[in-house]
Amino acid sequence: MRATLLAATGLLWSTSALAQQEACDGYTNADFSVAVDAAKTAMASADLDGMSSTLYEAKEKLRCLDELVDRTVYADFARYMALTAFFDQDENVALQWGLASRYADASLDWGDTFAEDHPFRELLDTADDSPLSVREGEALSIPKKGGVFASGVLLFEPKLHAEVPYLMQQVDKDGSVLAAVWQDGAAFDSSLLTSELPAGYKAPKFYKGPVPEPPIDLMLEKEPFPVAKVAATGALAAVAGALYGVAALTAGGVEKATNEDELAAARSTTNLLVVSSGITGAAALGVGVTVLVDGPSAGVGFRFRW
Repeated sequence: MRATLLAATGLLWSTSALAQQEACDGYTNADFSVAVDAAKTAMASADLDGMSSTLYEAKEKLRCLDELVDRTVYADFARYMALTAFFDQDENVALQWGLASRYADASLDWGDTFAEDHPFRELLDTADDSPLSVREGEALSIPKKGGVFASGVLLFEPKLHAEVPYLMQQVDKDGSVLAAVWQDGAAFDSSLLTSELPAGYKAPKFYKGPVPEPPIDLMLEKEPFPVAKVAATGALAAVAGALYGVAALTAGGVEKATNEDELAAARSTTNLLVVSSGITGAAALGVGVTVLVDGPSAGVGFRFRW
């Protein structure tokens, strides 16, 4: 029976999201936790068939979860899925599920069930990480203020470990599951992908797990507000206005000049102040344009600096 269930695993992983949503009844993390405990009890009683059937029944129901899967319970579940494969002497499947457990919650305790030198524990503890694979040129279809999760862990980009089973969930801002599908490695279902980049990268308020580093994306790279440049622009503009004002006052001296020397001096001072005002105003304009060009939402195609 266990061998038959294991053989069907590949078919289940490759099933489309639409097909997996069919005949789906409500399921909760509490139900999931009870099922994992039941599988452990069956294993403790040497009822390996009972353990296997309980786990695979839970696996089929997981896509019906109405909430984000508890990643620690999932890690425990994946470990016992690996144990089922281990008893069936299928090392490859055992390693896949063992890594699925590690990536869901690497801190999951082994407890007293498996000693450090137990062959099953040694197999999983010494397993090399599977290589990461990313969908180039595509982004995750992230709901507004929600998220896309792999076995309960938040994702910011379509990048996952190869040949590892993941429960993918698309969750809205309120924590309600919009879509769920089983996935093998980075073989993302089209329903989870988009060609448009998200507006930003932020963990939903309901999420309490690890938050990944946002991907390097020049279009979304956030820069601090250029306070110094804005202040300099304002200061230069103020100085330019003040110089022009003084020039206007000085211009009055031209009319009051009583001789050629006074007239020349008044004109020279006025002209100097007007030119200085113009230069300072141009400098303010130059710094202002630089702010626009260097800003995160720049739309100007040239730079003007002094």
